[in-house]
Amino acid sequence: MMALLLKPELTAPAYANTLAWLHPLQTILEGHLAKLLPSYASHIELASRVAALDDDLKQLNTSPYQLATDIQLDIQRTLTPSLGTVAGMLYVLNGARLGSAHIARRIQHISPTLPIRYFAEANGAVYWPLTLKLIDNLEKSEYSDCKVTAEAVFRWYIKVMDSAQQDAVCQTVCGYT
Repeated sequence: MMALLLKPELTAPAYANTLAWLHPLQTILEGHLAKLLPSYASHIELASRVAALDDDLKQLNTSPYQLATDIQLDIQRTLTPSLGTVAGMLYVLNGARLGSAHIARRIQHISPTLPIRYFAEANGAVYWPLTLKLIDNLEKSEYSDCKVTAEAVFRWYIKVMDSAQQDAVCQTVCGYT
């Protein structure tokens, strides 16, 4: 999904565009988690990445985009309150933290002036074990919600990243980069 960010020809506008597309989905998903965690997994603390994303966008002088209406509606329908839903969300969000360290190193190597707080401060090694423990302790009845939610969150990220990539190609073709 983040292949665009690993390319040697990554430009500041393409990077800013990707973060601007990521922002609304990250914000909405974290908002849902913040509502669900106290009831279903109060032992897990939500370590928000939105402030880091806001900071990177500010440094890039870029505003977040709006999340597509179809994704917003799908989120409302899919994220039913359950422990399985929390586990599925954390599986994707905390799994993404693991890859963020590699993305941060790669961006730093390609273009050291780009802000990378969102990726550099992800701390995947800290959050991933908690996610696995939660999934390992799910009741069988919660696995379906976990699977459905994880698949949906992956699908939403893919859709958002596809939009970012199409937007970057459009900008390049139109000469905006």
